[in-house]
Amino acid sequence: AMLAARGEFAAITALVGAFGLDSIDQRGFVFDYIRGLEHYREAAEAGRRSEEPTKLTKLAAAARDLEAAIRASDAVNYPDAALACRIQLAKTRIDLGEPEVALDLLVEVTPGLSGPNRADAIWWSIVACDRILDQPGSADATPIRDRRASLGRTFLESFPTDERAARLMIQRLVQEEDPAMEDLEILLSLSPDHPAWRTSRERALTGLYRRFRRTTGEERRAAGR
Repeated sequence: AMLAARGEFAAITALVGAFGLDSIDQRGFVFDYIRGLEHYREAAEAGRRSEEPTKLTKLAAAARDLEAAIRASDAVNYPDAALACRIQLAKTRIDLGEPEVALDLLVEVTPGLSGPNRADAIWWSIVACDRILDQPGSADATPIRDRRASLGRTFLESFPTDERAARLMIQRLVQEEDPAMEDLEILLSLSPDHPAWRTSRERALTGLYRRFRRTTGEERRAAGR
């Protein structure tokens, strides 16, 4: 209870990892939230072992626990953790193949967030939009595509030093019809072990070739280097 009152949920999670859920009070927001995190961790472990049925069972259990935590009468005593719990629930819904539900959760919670929680909420909103757009036979995708673009701009403007901002930047540059020369240099600067290396390099080389064909003088020489 003292750890929860001080907002030290990482310490509580470590305690449960070492001694099990019996080491904390068995009721209320803290118990349901930590149990939900444990089920999510177990789902991730099952996924790494390619145990899909176990993974889905654990994810469903995590979602139930996190929803119970949000509804707990004492959740108001832990406002920051309650917001983090809602973001975790959205992540869980994405993993369960319910990105629309996740996006609704995040739209509801994001306006009241700041700092790392806000960055996480916007990031997972972007992921939810991507998953919705990846679904075959979905309805008109334009509103979701527009929302995704707006969220991406907001993330880049608000959290430029976040490591996830670089991934968004690469995605944007790869998709642009005619990237600027400085953007092409960014694409070419990626190391071969970067997940987007092959795609970004192909896009950069195509952009450089087009720029070389349509320019003259110093600009052409710069594109040809």
